[in-house]
Amino acid sequence: MRSPADVLQTTSDVFIALLRARPGFELPKRKVILTGDFPYDTEEFAVWTGIGMYPGFPGQPITPYQSVTGGFVALSMAVNVSLLRNVPLVDNTGRLPSGDVLNKSSLAIAEDGRALGESFYEAYNANTIAPFQDNLALSGVSFFGPQGGIVETRLTFSIQL
Repeated sequence: MRSPADVLQTTSDVFIALLRARPGFELPKRKVILTGDFPYDTEEFAVWTGIGMYPGFPGQPITPYQSVTGGFVALSMAVNVSLLRNVPLVDNTGRLPSGDVLNKSSLAIAEDGRALGESFYEAYNANTIAPFQDNLALSGVSFFGPQGGIVETRLTFSIQL
């Protein structure tokens, strides 16, 4: 069984290296590995697990005991890779950001989603997250926010421990 801590550390190391190698990509200065939900108020790169570990194969949670398998149940973990970016806000006089400013910000965040997705598949094909990519499943890329002037771009995948 893989160590959950090793999975989080490896994921962080692999994604940081791949994102740094992307021409013109700006990786946030703050980089963290977390468990549980996390509060954020600044731009950052985060690898974290909120769901933690669950019985079953990646992306297929099952009941804890399986009589069919004589009680053997695989253990998997959901892993999130997030990029958090500042977005334009209403200014002190109550003026909204212009459409051009909002468009530029949204398109940059969409590019973060592409960068995370392409980095995942590059790592998957190079067998750098898990050897021979045994039981690894991508859930997708989602966008959350803005909350407090921050938008999160989150890639989620599951891996068998």
